[in-house]
Amino acid sequence: MKKAVVPVLVVFLGFWLVSDPRGLADTASDGGGRAWEATGDVFSSAITFFGEL
Repeated sequence: MKKAVVPVLVVFLGFWLVSDPRGLADTASDGGGRAWEATGDVFSSAITFFGEL
């Protein structure tokens, strides 16, 4: 079962890329922006935490 997950995911992303490339690009951009924001929040919280020590 675990071996089938990666190929199914690759096929799904490939189909999405062919059928709706703009939608895939928008989703990837939104996800990247949210990941960057979460990383900034983690570092900001760590700085605040260590500053309070």
